Amino acid sequence: MRRFVFPGEMILNSPTELSCSYIDNDKTYSKVLGLFDESSKSLIPLKSVWVPHIDDKVIGVISDIGRNGSYSVEINPLVKGVLLTDRRERQRFYVGDIVEATVKEIEHKTTVVLERAMLLKDGILMHINTAKIPRLMGKENTMINELTSFTKTKIAVGKNGYVWIKGENANKAIDAVLRIESEAHVPGLTDRIKDMLENENKE
Repeated sequence: MRRFVFPGEMILNSPTELSCSYIDNDKTYSKVLGLFDESSKSLIPLKSVWVPHIDDKVIGVISDIGRNGSYSVEINPLVKGVLLTDRRERQRFYVGDIVEATVKEIEHKTTVVLERAMLLKDGILMHINTAKIPRLMGKENTMINELTSFTKTKIAVGKNGYVWIKGENANKAIDAVLRIESEAHVPGLTDRIKDMLENENKE
């Protein structure tokens, strides 16, 4: 059974480590507006702001070129991305390029240092609620794998909410991503998305 919970609402009468929650006086409380699944003891946030962590994969746009192989990357309105590259690296980037990179360091909570950047050529860049990224990926990447298989597209997903899609059927993939975002909290989503994609392939 799932029920709506509000920030500060007690969700468990015992101390339990859950994402988007905190423990006080041996009880567990929600930090967010979301859905609490009592059977699986999981909390699903309905809205979320990306909080960077080391090794997060992110997608962003090169916004400025600095000295010594550094680049400014737009990854989030509240967090600045700085990409550092080695002079020995062959890959060069230009303003407007879309890149996928990994968070190497976090500085002052508003700046992250990025590394291992890869250029994402062409394609379409979209943004969804970061709380829905785990649902888009699915357990062991099952959802995103089905999506790329059915639509025959290439898809890259960043923890910061950006999704890059490339292929002739990009519009089909975009429709599916938007549906996943809007229905992430509704049971049976995987089957509905699969039916949707199968029906589109028959047309």
